[in-house]
Amino acid sequence: MRLTRLFASTAITLSIATFAHAGDAELTVFDWAGFESQSLIEAYVAKHGDMPTYSFFGDDDEAFQKVSNGFKADVAHPCAQMVQKYRDADLIEPWDVSKIPLYGEIGERYKNSKIFADEGGVWYIPTDGAYTAVAYNTDAVKPEQVASLQVFTDPAFAGKISLPDNTDDTWSLALLAT
Repeated sequence: MRLTRLFASTAITLSIATFAHAGDAELTVFDWAGFESQSLIEAYVAKHGDMPTYSFFGDDDEAFQKVSNGFKADVAHPCAQMVQKYRDADLIEPWDVSKIPLYGEIGERYKNSKIFADEGGVWYIPTDGAYTAVAYNTDAVKPEQVASLQVFTDPAFAGKISLPDNTDDTWSLALLAT
């Protein structure tokens, strides 16, 4: 899994191209590498007898480029900040939530966000969140030193920090830290 991502983004699922029926043996899932683990979709495999077909991406920009250049998937799993970009490029269609039995169990704060839904439909369904962590050497750094994002502005760590090469994450992290 991508536990090294440094921004607390919410991963999402988007409907891309044409809607695939859940029982479709050719269901194509466009996802982060690592999310193809059968343990994550045991209920799907139990019901349909097989894993879906997966195609992977390493970051949101790569995923967007692939889809905008014609790659077709039934569902995709980019991060929340990408929803508007996909919508602006007319690459997604709203979900038919009447076909999602557990949609009613999603928290109201998600359903009422203009990012997630509007008069045009439901564009975003959170499936997981906050796969973000700060990794550090416990032999050299005490937990209280990394208890907040202020670690990124602490002069004691100047020149000793690595950040992801995702501009959305880096700028968001900088905003939150400062």
